Amino acid sequence: MKSHPRVLPPPDLEALFGVLVTVHARLLADELPPDLVRQLLNRLTDHGPLPEGASAGALGDVRGLR
Repeated sequence: MKSHPRVLPPPDLEALFGVLVTVHARLLADELPPDLVRQLLNRLTDHGPLPEGASAGALGDVRGLR
């Protein structure tokens, strides 16, 4: 079955980008709750670019965020 990519409207993309920027800023300021950091690490190691066992410091180095 062939997949058909869906494109989000620009306002939705802008909103998502704003959320990412806010989370990244809080991450760099060490202002995210530990459980959220763990969830982000789990997501990015299980389904993303981080290797298993990556530290919270690696979150700020994910390509495209810095």
